[in-house]
Amino acid sequence: PDALPPLANLLRFAKIFRRPLPVVLRSVDEGRSGDKAKWDVSVSVWDNTRRRNVTRTIRIGDKINDYELLDISREGAGEAAVYQITICPAGQKDDVYRLTQGKPELSKTTTVQMVFLASRQREQARAVFQRFAMVRNVGDEFPLNKRKSTGVIVEYYRLKSADEATKSVVVEKLDQAKGKPVAEITLPPLNPTTDFISPAAGNVMGGGDGAMMIEGPEEGILP
Repeated sequence: PDALPPLANLLRFAKIFRRPLPVVLRSVDEGRSGDKAKWDVSVSVWDNTRRRNVTRTIRIGDKINDYELLDISREGAGEAAVYQITICPAGQKDDVYRLTQGKPELSKTTTVQMVFLASRQREQARAVFQRFAMVRNVGDEFPLNKRKSTGVIVEYYRLKSADEATKSVVVEKLDQAKGKPVAEITLPPLNPTTDFISPAAGNVMGGGDGAMMIEGPEEGILP
């Protein structure tokens, strides 16, 4: 009675995308110095406290929003000069990004927005979108669980791959937290028309044998 298929069969992906980097180059002030180490670099960054973008000034070697400024380059001279900066995630100098003045750059990491169908009742679809949505990067691990009469069954998964061009998302089921993969499951895209059915008596989300997420969602998805 407590046997059940992998809980990832209840996962659907809603969106595959790459996040913009949290750093955008605005301008460079050389300050009459030929030493790039003394140039002031103005960048726009996301401020979690203020919940908006703010402008900060940094120099080569400084870190901001978990990124380090490695180098500055310039094409042209005078008012026609166009600047570029090279940044990397802090401590990962082999993973570099080159930012051009005024142009946002996308992360190399692919991100997937998913929904766990804790209930498939049509009348509860909005609650599912709001409570059981999550956003994970390729390589991230996450748990799913289901409440049974004998207790809570927990399963662990890793987002193995995602391809925006082919609309393909694959997760691995792990034998334990941070464990080895034992199965692969290809996720179908979210389709609210077919993923939710007419309500059935006695099937209430979160009660009885209902499924739930072990962690709270990071972002909601509204139909």
